[in-house]
Amino acid sequence: MYNSANLEINANKTKEKSNMDLMNPRQVKREADRVQANRDELAQRISQAIRADGTIEPLKGLYLHRFSSPSSACHAVSVPAFCVIAQGSKEVLLGNDRYQYDPAHYLLAMVELPILTLSGLKPLRFCDHQYY
Repeated sequence: MYNSANLEINANKTKEKSNMDLMNPRQVKREADRVQANRDELAQRISQAIRADGTIEPLKGLYLHRFSSPSSACHAVSVPAFCVIAQGSKEVLLGNDRYQYDPAHYLLAMVELPILTLSGLKPLRFCDHQYY
């Protein structure tokens, strides 16, 4: 059985440094700019693929959802999925736990579970259209 306690990492015992810790400030800026450019490209490509709010399935099993404004809370059953956000944010409530994902954080759902989803609670930037 899955136990999240088995996955916890004790920060005091972890001696590894991240790649960002090993970079000089100029390299850190260049990497941050590259990451932002990739996020911008993802949002642009999604906007070209789906031009109005809604959902499409351009490839079997690949769904693109577009919402230009926050949506209301939605009770659902999660399905196994890998969820990536291009712009904005989404929050999933599972029991008493909250999971937020946005362009810097993905969501990986491995099993079907009853959830409550909240979209667009904290937009990361403002523009004419936001793609979630």
